[in-house]
Amino acid sequence: MNSLALSLILACSRGAPERSAEPEASVDEATQPDIVLVLVDTLRADHLGVYGYERPTSPHIDAWAQGASVFDRAYAHSGWTLASVASLFTGRLPHQHRTGHAPVADGLYCPLPDDVPTVAEQLRAAGYRTGAFINNTFLAPEFRLNRGFEHWDWVGSSNLEHRSAADTVAAALQWMGEAPDTPVYAVVHMMEPHAFYNPPEPFLGTFSDAHPLPEGQVIDRSTIVSWQTYEALPTPEQRDRLIALYDEEILTVDAAFQALLDGLEARPADRPTLVVFTADHGEEFWDHGGYEHGHTLMGELTRVPLIVKGPGFGAGRFSTVVSHTDLVRSIRRLAGVAAEPGGDLQGIAAAGSYAGPRLSVSENTLYGPPRVSIVDDGYRLDIRQDKQVVSLWKVAADASETQRVLGDQANALARPLFGQLIRIRGDAEPLASMTAAACSTEIPDPEVFSQLEALGYLDVRPEVPLDQAGGEPTGGGASAE
Repeated sequence: MNSLALSLILACSRGAPERSAEPEASVDEATQPDIVLVLVDTLRADHLGVYGYERPTSPHIDAWAQGASVFDRAYAHSGWTLASVASLFTGRLPHQHRTGHAPVADGLYCPLPDDVPTVAEQLRAAGYRTGAFINNTFLAPEFRLNRGFEHWDWVGSSNLEHRSAADTVAAALQWMGEAPDTPVYAVVHMMEPHAFYNPPEPFLGTFSDAHPLPEGQVIDRSTIVSWQTYEALPTPEQRDRLIALYDEEILTVDAAFQALLDGLEARPADRPTLVVFTADHGEEFWDHGGYEHGHTLMGELTRVPLIVKGPGFGAGRFSTVVSHTDLVRSIRRLAGVAAEPGGDLQGIAAAGSYAGPRLSVSENTLYGPPRVSIVDDGYRLDIRQDKQVVSLWKVAADASETQRVLGDQANALARPLFGQLIRIRGDAEPLASMTAAACSTEIPDPEVFSQLEALGYLDVRPEVPLDQAGGEPTGGGASAE
């Protein structure tokens, strides 16, 4: 065992400071707001203009965000859909909701257990109409995240076909308008920009026309699979065109989001509306040697946009670490639902008053070695759980994580982070309760299985390369030696 891993294991006996509670946001308890959660699949925060991106991928989102609370350091709790959305739908960390990829076996996925309540169930009990408009196959009813939604409009998808963001918005607006006198909790999920990137007209060519491929180079299914499995790296021209296509898909989301805002504005203004814009996870473009998502918990996959506008949230930017579970506590509070006792949920508030250290824990990888990770204002600690190999990364001012910290400095900086992780989680081991017995069946629906296979999720992929601060891929898990 390397010296850093040994130091961290010894650190668990030292404990860590407790977090202070955040002051509650001031809201009018007499009026329950409509709550519209816009969930964009596979959207990196740093590819939006509001987060400093140079390309004009998000003009409507950027304009809307000028009057919103913008969180620069917001994190999802996993780097792939099922485990991440389970946290967003329950307010619990992956080791608490036990939903996702079972670390004991490839191809075994654990649905939401019956003993874990959902936000939709709680809001429905508080008088809300609850509806979700969902497109990712990993959110199929078999995974049970539909509990509490009286209206669950799910359309399965593949890498080549999915319901468009525009059609999803239209369906959501129609449902929201059916009973205007009752508060609604609506989740509007947009599948773009999930791979394979296939932007429609009129967005196709906006950025990619400037990046044609040289003769003999292609981006097709086999090419993308070779990148996903680390059998090949793209040429510079392929990489540039791929990212341009990804950015054009963001343009489609931006247009659909404006249509949603227009539709919400056209409704009778009898109650306030809280609009939340976020993503389930990001996308890696070889930031640490890999491509796509699900394989690591680094910032390019777990840092997500989080923009909130409505009652309790004013205009402003906040650079402190927040997470999806923090967001859930705020949604509960605004809806008049009591927060669950215990845990580490602090909530977020427009006042910007945050007490104690801010941390975010991410867990559960879809493929490759099981990992758990914790990030604070300055550093990310990543642990490969099967071998207890750890690495420490500095978080730069732009929230990127490319600088590896090594040696004695890593030991000193990682120790308190590890202590916090142990306090929150209990240990750094793969979750023992996510077993074949607990997840008694694989995906039962043949259609769902075939869709996931088409998405490329059922392939067993090799260990994930994490590059050495911008160097070549290592070909294996990063150690701290």
